[in-house]
Amino acid sequence: MLSLLQNISKNKHMNDINEFNDISVIGGGVAGLYLSMKLADLGYKTNLIEQEQTFASGPSTKNEGWLHKGTIHSTCIAEEDVALQVAKRCIYGHEEIKRFVPEALEDIDVPSICLLNKFDNKLAKDRWGKGGIFNREISLMELKRKVPNINLVN
Repeated sequence: MLSLLQNISKNKHMNDINEFNDISVIGGGVAGLYLSMKLADLGYKTNLIEQEQTFASGPSTKNEGWLHKGTIHSTCIAEEDVALQVAKRCIYGHEEIKRFVPEALEDIDVPSICLLNKFDNKLAKDRWGKGGIFNREISLMELKRKVPNINLVN
């Protein structure tokens, strides 16, 4: 059973909300909707609490609203095993959101482009290979064709 709660009065205590439910999920974005559905499917009595008038009303505040497959996390986290674990969770989340609510995503099939300097290139290629993160190297000429307004400084 999933109950959707919006605009909860500030006088209402969380204990009152959870009195007859197992779990409350805070945030009615795509991830909150998905988590609530999964928990309800597993048999948990679940509340979904959202402060806005509608659910999934805007982009995520995380990652500037970008849905990605762990490309950056796999290289920015120092400990390789942790980085790859985070990347794998991102890949899973990416695929599940595409499956669950593809209509919530803009330009779902447009690839992202990552520019690397020569120092980051080896680490990125190594981690992306180990993490199963699809990547393909392109030339500067191809980049300029794909992104005509890009301003590259040598």
